[in-house]
Amino acid sequence: MSIVVSLQEAEGRRQLRTLINGTRVWLSMYIGKPPSSESAAEGEGDDAPHPVAYLVEQEPNSVIRPHFHQADQFQLFLRGGGLFGRTPLKEATLHFADAFTPYGPITSGAETLEYLTLRNGLDPGAKWMPEARSELKALGNGKRRGRVSNHHAPQEAPEGGRAILLPEEPDGLAAWMCDVECGERMAGPDPKAGGGQYWIVLSGDVLIGGHAAGPMSCTFVSEREPPLELVGGEGGARVIFMQFPMRQVARAPEH
Repeated sequence: MSIVVSLQEAEGRRQLRTLINGTRVWLSMYIGKPPSSESAAEGEGDDAPHPVAYLVEQEPNSVIRPHFHQADQFQLFLRGGGLFGRTPLKEATLHFADAFTPYGPITSGAETLEYLTLRNGLDPGAKWMPEARSELKALGNGKRRGRVSNHHAPQEAPEGGRAILLPEEPDGLAAWMCDVECGERMAGPDPKAGGGQYWIVLSGDVLIGGHAAGPMSCTFVSEREPPLELVGGEGGARVIFMQFPMRQVARAPEH
């Protein structure tokens, strides 16, 4: 069964975190638990999907240092200006990083920077660079990949079509944005082609399995589920689809 969570539910689990450099972030949990070594340990030896999704509110004029995670990850930037590395952030900019792929820094501008962090596996928390460089000795398959979308603003989604955010890759990685008209039925790609999917409603509302999903709702579909079917609500909706690459057998670095 797909997991569908509203923004209101996530905001009810909002909490403050202070990072090692003093930057403050507020995390509103949609799915799963905040990053911790305890939550990661719960899934060790378990091949079931463990989605983790939360909204980040990064305080103005602050920096999140370069780092990496042990899980594959999407980040969808929503509001507030800033820089991702040296790339200016725009609304609906999307970033993907394979597990153990360093990225950053993330620098907020004069306003709070808001973005979604979306994973398909548990994670013990950020590994800060350069201190954690020794943990990057090797991946089991040698893969280390980062992608940033072509900075489509939401209004650039073509009517009745899709704006490609990340072109589909052989292992299933893909992301796009589209409009769903009132009453229109849309079926997503077969989840078996990747390692799990997230669907974010940017605006408007849709029906998923007969349940309403409004603005900023978050839906996770595992690779074990059938394709997601949604129906556009009364005013239609704009949605973003993200699919993880197929899971790798060996994901942890060697020590």
